[in-house]
Amino acid sequence: MVLAAVGAIALSWHSAVARNSFIASLLVPSLEILIPAFFSRFIQDAQEIDIGPCLRVIPRGLASILAIAGLYNYSGHK
Repeated sequence: MVLAAVGAIALSWHSAVARNSFIASLLVPSLEILIPAFFSRFIQDAQEIDIGPCLRVIPRGLASILAIAGLYNYSGHK
């Protein structure tokens, strides 16, 4: 994933909107690592609520949406 994102950033360097979307799609999954650190108290308090899968799916889904937006903007659509 990282290699594909870096390649997409390099190829779309002249399109600021596409480049920024690809950079954001690369940085968002890193938030997946930080979410448990920030929400650990909330997760411990709400153990009966199964939110673990949501905390993993939301950053990945957001990264996918940003990558698709970058592809859309890189292809010339405005």
